[in-house]
Amino acid sequence: LALGDGADAIEALEEFWTAVHAGRDVSTLAQRLAGRDAEGVFAYFQAMLSARLAADAKQLAKSGDARARALVNLRESIDALLARGEAVNLDRAQMLTAAARAFQATVR
Repeated sequence: LALGDGADAIEALEEFWTAVHAGRDVSTLAQRLAGRDAEGVFAYFQAMLSARLAADAKQLAKSGDARARALVNLRESIDALLARGEAVNLDRAQMLTAAARAFQATVR
């Protein structure tokens, strides 16, 4: 992984997170992360998205918030979607768009 991949992935995650919570389209970001030159960035992005969902679920669970279970389920679904997609070489942009839709449905 290239040195800048982690920083680029952090930026991409923040853009994704903000867009999803605002109900905005992520297709431009998804296209950027789908490119060959984004291999390392995508790997970091995927790991950080999973970790952030887990951290948010944990925080909600600690406060007794029932939405924690929904975030755990969302994390599991997105992790499975991205892992299966990578295994069979699906289009990353489509996978990220599907992940965003699932995320938006959960947080609304």
